[in-house]
Parts: sequence; structure tokens; C-alpha cells
Amino acid sequence: GAGFDCLLWQLHSKYKQINFIEIDHPTTSQYKQSALVNTVDSDNFHFLEVDFSHQNLQTELNQYSGFNPKLNTLFIAEGVLMYLSENDIRVLFESMAKLTQQACLFCFTSLEPPQSDKNNMRRLLSFYLKAVGEPLNFTLGSQDMSSFLASVNAELISISDTNKMVDEFIKQPLNQLLHHGEYVVLSKLKD
Repeated sequence: GAGFDCLLWQLHSKYKQINFIEIDHPTTSQYKQSALVNTVDSDNFHFLEVDFSHQNLQTELNQYSGFNPKLNTLFIAEGVLMYLSENDIRVLFESMAKLTQQACLFCFTSLEPPQSDKNNMRRLLSFYLKAVGEPLNFTLGSQDMSSFLASVNAELISISDTNKMVDEFIKQPLNQLLHHGEYVVLSKLKD
């Protein structure tokens, strides 16, 4: 679910020993493949088109020759889960656990509920997302993430919100309002 983020494209040439598979919605993936057509080393960077609302990750990756379930795996889902139903998210966790035979980590973003004091998202954005066909379907308070992960047979390693990331990565004072509400979760899928 990388969207137009270029993280894996940037990393694939630096880390040749790692196999990168970018899984995204077919429409987005096709745009991105066209834009990157002559800039990708196909030995360690692959595109796989999956619509999580209609397709199962386990089925699609099991049929994909670029995936090796015997290797340690890190799944990354930035800005994806909030658009899926809770049931689709549970199926995603189940699929990841069944796919891998080695250690498996899942790094993803989640969103505080709109009414939370930890979320400064404006109502207008919520209306806009709904109008363009991308309504927010799943939000979860960060204080409830550990319990949710336990219910999908995973454990919480860390959570980083805007304040924590600013403290850790930005060394000079900021003079602008930052978005609060989306947070990054690192979890481990249990065997």
C-alpha cells in the first residue's frame, strides 16, 4: 500500500541483498510502474497488484514467484489500514502469519479516532476522503493498540506518534502546526 511513496524504490538499489515487493492497489501500482519503468532493478524490486478489499494477501503472495516464505520478512503498510474494514485488517494479519516460516515484523500506520484529543484532523478532510471514495473505515486509539494486536496474535514492539518522532528526528525548533493523529506501530507476528 505504498501509494506514491518511493521508500522501497530508494532502498532497493542501496540494499541489493534484500528482496523488495511493493504491494499496492492495481490502479496506483500501474501508474507507479509506468513512472519507474527504466529505474528499477528487477532482481530485487518487484510490483504486485492487490486490492485488499477483494483479494487475500496470502493467496496472492503464495502465487507470486518473487516471495520466499523461508526468509525473515518485514511487511510495511503506510496509510493503508485506516481505509480497510476491521475484518479486512484481521484477515491481513492472519495472512501474514500464515505466509512466513521465519520471523515476521509488521510496521504500519494507524489513526487515532477523530474525536480523540490526540487527533487534530479537521472534519473537512474526513468529508473530502469520503467524497473521493476513500472514507476512513478503521481508527484505533494508540492506548488500545496492544490489546488489538493480541487479538490478532501479534505483539506490540513500539508506537511512535508525531511528538515522539519530532523529539527523535528533528533537532531544530519547528514553527508550523503538524498533523497529529496518525502513528506508526511496529509489531511482531507470533508463531
